[in-house]
Amino acid sequence: MDYVNRMSKSSIKKEFIKKNWVDIIAMLPDVLFTSIFGLTGLSGVSIVIRLFRLIRVVRVLALFRKNINIFTKFIQETHLDSLLTAVVIIVIIASLVFYFVNNSMNNFVDSFWYVLVTLITVGYGDIVPTTTGGKVIGIMLIIVGLIVFGTLTGVISSIYTRRIEKESRKELEEKLNRIEKKN
Repeated sequence: MDYVNRMSKSSIKKEFIKKNWVDIIAMLPDVLFTSIFGLTGLSGVSIVIRLFRLIRVVRVLALFRKNINIFTKFIQETHLDSLLTAVVIIVIIASLVFYFVNNSMNNFVDSFWYVLVTLITVGYGDIVPTTTGGKVIGIMLIIVGLIVFGTLTGVISSIYTRRIEKESRKELEEKLNRIEKKN
């Protein structure tokens, strides 16, 4: 479905098929090939088809590699690297403290789970603090989670605002240039 959708949006269909021929082979279901080739005694062909899927994965990784610089630049410009580092440190420290403060913790993994669930403000309720110290940690994690997601939302909003601002400036400059040419 994805392939058909992308091809329908492509302006030059032949060019799209030439660039994405591996996708055609990779999207054929394994079950179909396994059953057909298994019945005819050609099960080795199924392995070749699976190799085409591997080629597709490598291609996706290559595309990711090209965009990694853009992503890294975005993370550094928005200082999300500092935020991410702070969150990781908070999660580790809070997990350790909660594990030792709350008596109902069976193991560190449960403590880590509680910290993550509380920090992202889901709060499943499967693990709850039983001590005052555990409840204080829970409150602090909720506040930190709200700050983190508020910051993330602000960063994403500012990106869109900058794009809209650039487009508006470009349109304004084009209009001014047309006016200057008329005069």
